Amino acid sequence: MNVKSQATIAYAYALGSLKIKSITTSNIVSTEVRTVDLLAKKIASTEYFKPEDIITYSIIITNPGNSKATDVIITDSLFRQSFVQDSFRYLFLDESKADIKLSINDDNLVFEISELKAHAVCVLTYQAIVDEIEEICLDLRNCTSIASKEVQPFATNKLNLKQRYAKIECLKKTVDHVYLNSDINYEITLSNKGNIEAIDL
Repeated sequence: MNVKSQATIAYAYALGSLKIKSITTSNIVSTEVRTVDLLAKKIASTEYFKPEDIITYSIIITNPGNSKATDVIITDSLFRQSFVQDSFRYLFLDESKADIKLSINDDNLVFEISELKAHAVCVLTYQAIVDEIEEICLDLRNCTSIASKEVQPFATNKLNLKQRYAKIECLKKTVDHVYLNSDINYEITLSNKGNIEAIDL
């Protein structure tokens, strides 16, 4: 977007008793208004999980402004999860060639993009494995924080992945010994250690 401006000057001068009025205009100047904006969304490969599942996350970032964003920092929480080594990938949907660095800080992944061109779209993808969670009703809730040199920090949409699974454990008992041609009795105990009903047993 450009802002154009021109000055108009009214003036007068006298020739004897005659007063002459005139108007003049300047040249037109144009100033480019540069804008940097960042939009982002986070998605997960599933809505439901159980402990030790591997979940694929994607973070989509775009700069709808007309000027590049610099020093873009994306901080993503790994609450009750562990990063799967070598699973990080990124893709620019334009001709951008910026490098993206990944570091792990406590329970957070920190992605650093040196610059994101105007109208560029970048997709970050990685995998995380869910920890062994004892609380069977604990869900995974998180969102991603994004900021740049030009844009104040903001949060993406919130993800709420629900822990839902059935886990059947089976225990079989019998007597230690029997005599030939006698019946053997078995006792089978099934228990569901998950948090939803098991079907089709």
